[in-house]
Amino acid sequence: MRTFVISDIHGQYNSYMRMLDKIKFGKKDFLYVLGDCIDRGPDGINVIKDLMKRDNAELILGNHELMLLNSLEYLRDIEAGREPSNMGDDGMSPLELWTHPCNGGEGTSMEYAGLPEKEKESIEKYLRERRLIKRITIGDKKYHLSHS
Repeated sequence: MRTFVISDIHGQYNSYMRMLDKIKFGKKDFLYVLGDCIDRGPDGINVIKDLMKRDNAELILGNHELMLLNSLEYLRDIEAGREPSNMGDDGMSPLELWTHPCNGGEGTSMEYAGLPEKEKESIEKYLRERRLIKRITIGDKKYHLSHS
């Protein structure tokens, strides 16, 4: 069994798939993705969907996945008529922060918004179940995995 670690795919689904093909990633291998599989590129949702269906891959949350989750919470507060609990100190909403050009979440947010409700729920549930940090042991070496 081989173990691979990658981060910052940033919606580049085709490059991600080419990478898996190039390393001949197989069912006996394991892949850790250390965050930021979405935003900036055109196909972040497809990267998440691919990770969701793999038993031999694990996503560790990055700041871009957290921005998506914070935006969903913010939008729920607004829709329910509640004062949003997660406004930034700068007065920028989580949605504004996520979709700001420096973060590149606009494409992912539009891609996500166009999904059927069940698919949105499935993706949100998957992301909420992810960790920020994971410690693993490979052979006699210990590793601390995170996006930070």
